[in-house]
Amino acid sequence: MKRVIPILVGLLVVCAGMLSFGCKKKGSRLDRAFHHTADHAHAQVQDTKVWIAEALKKQELQYIHDNIYRFESQLNAFSDLLDEATRQRLDERIKELEIIAQAIDNSAGRKNQAGTEVNVKQLIDALKRLETEYKQGAK
Repeated sequence: MKRVIPILVGLLVVCAGMLSFGCKKKGSRLDRAFHHTADHAHAQVQDTKVWIAEALKKQELQYIHDNIYRFESQLNAFSDLLDEATRQRLDERIKELEIIAQAIDNSAGRKNQAGTEVNVKQLIDALKRLETEYKQGAK
């Protein structure tokens, strides 16, 4: 019994410490709201330049082929989050990116390194144009 009381007191102290330090708020809801905006979707689309260039440099064509759908999904989400006027203004650029993404999917799926490099360069150039046009409308 003499040994049980210190053990119980120790467990009680540990539990109290875990409850007081482990249940902190994780930031405001405003931070999470950003993830549902066109600006965040645009940033995700632009991040494609990084991962696709890195995969191409490592000649990971299967990775590109397997993951280009992610870019297409992010592009669709970006388009859906735009207001109507902005969507109409950027519609041509978004369609261009969809066509290039399909070309990348086809060339990477066929293990065509040279074709994939050309298509990725087109994608990066088109993403730069999209970024410029999107930012011009935000002013």
